[in-house]
Amino acid sequence: MKSRIRRIFSEIDGKCDAALFSYAAVRDYSFFYATGFIGGSFEGSVAVAFPDGNCSAIVPQLEGNTASRENSQNKLQNDLHIYSGAKEYLELMKKELKGVGKLGIDYSALSVASLDRLKKEFSHLKFVDISKEMREVKAVKDEIEIKRIKRAVEIAEKAFERIIDNRIVRIGAMEIDVAAEIGYEMQKLGGTASFPSIVAFGKNAAEPHYSAGNAKLKANEMVLIDWGAKSQRYCSDMTRAFVFGKMSKPQQRMLEVVKDAQEVGFDLMVEGIDAGKVHAAVKEFIDRTEFKGKFIHATGHTIGLQVHDGKGLGGESFELKENMVLTVEPGVYVKGVGGVRLEDDVVVKKNGIEKLSNRNKFFEH
Repeated sequence: MKSRIRRIFSEIDGKCDAALFSYAAVRDYSFFYATGFIGGSFEGSVAVAFPDGNCSAIVPQLEGNTASRENSQNKLQNDLHIYSGAKEYLELMKKELKGVGKLGIDYSALSVASLDRLKKEFSHLKFVDISKEMREVKAVKDEIEIKRIKRAVEIAEKAFERIIDNRIVRIGAMEIDVAAEIGYEMQKLGGTASFPSIVAFGKNAAEPHYSAGNAKLKANEMVLIDWGAKSQRYCSDMTRAFVFGKMSKPQQRMLEVVKDAQEVGFDLMVEGIDAGKVHAAVKEFIDRTEFKGKFIHATGHTIGLQVHDGKGLGGESFELKENMVLTVEPGVYVKGVGGVRLEDDVVVKKNGIEKLSNRNKFFEH
């Protein structure tokens, strides 16, 4: 993982002497980015990274065997320290931070209480916010990360295919049962859910972040399923919408508009374009239809160690770079009627995108 550490400090550009990533009192997922660990829970663990590419992982005995095995098997090159209690932990931290004057911290991943405690324990240090730099570094994926995201996409798609083939989605099926089944299938395929699956029938699909409930599927209703898998800590995130039964003209129109809007986004996404322009074009396309004002969220977001990995295809202005991995997910929502969202995961390339998920495979029932 030395190359990742060097990328971090290249972005930081001399702002600090070392960087601290804590998975102790808070959940800073940069801990896994820096160390490369994929198993265990690693509660109570921290990583201290240095400009030369070295990284010290300080983990409790609870995670010691996992850390040692992964360090060896995956050739992670972490300088591993295993502690047995609070006193030993503090001693190891002081040893690692000896000679450090400015310590980089991702403030966006740290609670106020955790920062206060660090300042008390290491009062001689100057703490520097590196949250912006970490967002930039993690937005561009390396080959290992892209491979893991592709696997997460594969697991999610296979799980979805199984619930369709096994007729889990059927007249009388409950939203919560479909959500449970898709999670079960992902786990059988070697993954876990990257977030609680959204399964919405009929008018419930008008709520973008609806929680699966007790509604039962009726004939000719819209079905919206937003789900994703996590594999080796990396996430996928997709949405499919279809009509179970005979499609009405209004339902067909909603699907066609969203499908075409997604193509607008796909076509614009090349290295160097401003993300805000992609969103503006997708929104403008939808607003030229009868669904003006019904697209109420960002066109997409980066994904990686977290489902929402730091950047969004919305009002934010940033340049798309090669090997950024994002979702593209336009939608329209009509209260009391229903909604449609189509979401796929893509990798930005120099002259376009690589689609990781296959929308057309599951576009309609």
